[in-house]
Amino acid sequence: MIKNKTQFLLTIKKAALIGVAFFLLLPIAQASKKNRIIKSSQEFFSKGQRKASIEVIVKALKNQVFNKADSKALLEALSRSSLMFYTEKAMKKHSLAKSVLASDTQLAKLILKEALLLEPNNLSIEQLMIKQHLISRECRKAKMVSSEVLSTNPFAKKVLLYAQYANICLENFSEINRLLKVKRSSFARSDRNHLRALMALKAQSKKDAKQYIQRFGGSKDLILTEALAWLSQEKELKKAQRARFLLKSCESEKDVKNKILNVYVCEYVGSIEADLKGVIKKESLDETTKLK
Repeated sequence: MIKNKTQFLLTIKKAALIGVAFFLLLPIAQASKKNRIIKSSQEFFSKGQRKASIEVIVKALKNQVFNKADSKALLEALSRSSLMFYTEKAMKKHSLAKSVLASDTQLAKLILKEALLLEPNNLSIEQLMIKQHLISRECRKAKMVSSEVLSTNPFAKKVLLYAQYANICLENFSEINRLLKVKRSSFARSDRNHLRALMALKAQSKKDAKQYIQRFGGSKDLILTEALAWLSQEKELKKAQRARFLLKSCESEKDVKNKILNVYVCEYVGSIEADLKGVIKKESLDETTKLK
């Protein structure tokens, strides 16, 4: 009886030690797994196989569980594989396209196509190409390129955001609202508010647009500040005048980032410019009649 009890206690102790050892060695095993994945990705990249380099990490992140530190390391490795240039020629073309994007979107498009032929799946080039489509209001092309990039690398957060700007242009509001719920953590709070403000503008919902522009921090952005002032006008003539001022701000905007952020604010106001001209003309005629 005593012998059986002693054996039982030894078995329990042995199981406990094995359990402790498992939990102590688990981080080492996980780190080893993470390192193997990164090494494999680096080997593909060094052979010029960027897409395979990306896919190794994406597959691991989608199908396996990692702790926070290892996930971060894998995402950083994924970013390097996606964004780095192989050749100086492609890098120079990217820089040139970036420098002319605000002033000549069509020239930027031609240069980016050449750069992408040199380095397919280069995320630096693809992101700039999507920007070019957004600024040029080539909404379907922006959505198509974004979808292609995300099919290979669903962790490209900037591309995910750009895809939503394209969705706003195409009025795919249900898709945006779904993503803002299921992938909330993929969007910064300011981006969520900006997307909702743009959707409200497109839907001509003044109350919601004002609310989300204020949440986005419109006071830090000239065009959104003007958009808020425009939305706040109740009298048609004053609203028309504010819209004109807003359109001038849109036309003079040179910063590429702001051009993308505000392109649909400007587009929305531009779409009612004809009506505003009619309002101003009518008001002017009324004033002239009064003077007579």
